[in-house]
Amino acid sequence: ESGCGKTTLLNILAGFQKPSSGQIKLDDEVLTTPDARRAVVFQDHALLPWLNVSENIGFALQLKGLKEQHIHQQVESILKIVGLSHVAQANIWELSGGMKQRVGIARALANHPKILLCDEATSALDPQTTKSVLALLKKINKEQNITIVMVTHEMDVIESVCDYVAVMEAGKVIETGPT
Repeated sequence: ESGCGKTTLLNILAGFQKPSSGQIKLDDEVLTTPDARRAVVFQDHALLPWLNVSENIGFALQLKGLKEQHIHQQVESILKIVGLSHVAQANIWELSGGMKQRVGIARALANHPKILLCDEATSALDPQTTKSVLALLKKINKEQNITIVMVTHEMDVIESVCDYVAVMEAGKVIETGPT
């Protein structure tokens, strides 16, 4: 339910927030800050409106200092994965909500993360677009071998894509298990 701590947990996993107790480990390493092994897909897509689709996806790669040709190759590859090659040069404001969310997913994939953290990534989408985005996430999980952690209160999302579920209440995990 809303307010139970889902986003707080995701922020802790991402390294944006410190846990009040315990620790987060990845490959036996305690995580205390954000790093490229974890990428976040935000509920509101959080794209940079002054950049086009390709520029939004390649932005993090530019910050890493990669050469323009290498950035272009990676962006083209990611655009194919998310099915947006046809809008590579489009302005963000020209896209539908579902396309914006795919750009957000593509941007998250740019650093080749081990874990993709999705914060209610389909809550603002209509049912048909939700199905499409969830199918894309399942494809990414399978083909790119990326673990996806998804926080949601939407039971249909949980039932359609999740292998394992942790139920939260009042900031605590109260139940876990396979779906």
